[in-house]
Amino acid sequence: MFLDVESNMEISLKTQNKDYNKILKALYEYCDYFILADSTFSYWNRELKNKFNDYINNFKEDILLEEYSNSWPGTISEGEARIVKINFSKEAYNFLKKNGPFIVENNYYSFQNTDFQLDISFFKELGNNNFTKDELVFYTITHEGIINISNKLNY
Repeated sequence: MFLDVESNMEISLKTQNKDYNKILKALYEYCDYFILADSTFSYWNRELKNKFNDYINNFKEDILLEEYSNSWPGTISEGEARIVKINFSKEAYNFLKKNGPFIVENNYYSFQNTDFQLDISFFKELGNNNFTKDELVFYTITHEGIINISNKLNY
């Protein structure tokens, strides 16, 4: 279960905004891949789905897997989310760096500078091809404005 991650601590949005580039660099140096998840994808209109697909296409060379699931780090949902597993390449790092921070607070919480409430999770691969068993290092619950980061990550 994702919520049983050892030694996680919550960080504030203020800290995240101030230290975004440092956190992202540390994640890039330690992690092998990340996932993006959005439980509201099935409810979106065509325009939002197209925007999401355009956003995901920024990672098209690095997409490792796309699936639907009702659970991902920090969340168990009644509905299924679209889950996209992405190799954490230099190109993916540069795109995230350019578009940060992880959570933006406007009238609601959103992911980076998008119309989405995507959750993002970063993993260290342990060689078993199953992200539920890899080391979870960082995850967001974007719609609640929550960021959790393992204290194993030095930033």
